[in-house]
Amino acid sequence: MVTKDLAKRIKYYWSCVLNQLRHLDVEEDWELIETKVKAPLEHLYNEHRYCDVEWCYALQAKRDNHQYIPPPNKPFYSKDEDGKMFKQLEQALLRFKEKSMVKDCLHQNNTQMNESLNLRISKYAPKNKHFGASTSLDTRISTVVAVVNMGYTEFYNTLIDQSLNKFN
Repeated sequence: MVTKDLAKRIKYYWSCVLNQLRHLDVEEDWELIETKVKAPLEHLYNEHRYCDVEWCYALQAKRDNHQYIPPPNKPFYSKDEDGKMFKQLEQALLRFKEKSMVKDCLHQNNTQMNESLNLRISKYAPKNKHFGASTSLDTRISTVVAVVNMGYTEFYNTLIDQSLNKFN
């Protein structure tokens, strides 16, 4: 049965695969990528030919001439005994092997900047205060965006310069 922990493991393995593919071009390197995206599911079933030694403990152990024994909370499954679950997972993960999905997952955008901006905005315009469609809300958000784009020093110097020019 697929549990929440198993889903987290698959997600982790998928992120490992994406990390190792991030420098590749989806169009030019599709044959290699098509092979590597099989790793998350196959790894669960103790098949490591698609894995990378960078993230696969079984391959690391093999490289170091050790026997790898998976921890009790991360067992390997058997395609014979757990074949039904394998087929269900294979079907569920099929769309992640499509070129368009891999291309979407390998985007070069960094979501940390978005999170940072949201945090800053919520600091200047907290959700527990009601600003509605007020000028105060617009000013607060504009200030955050300007500071992010220009930097604190440049923003405040520009603000001071414009204020001084207004009075001169």
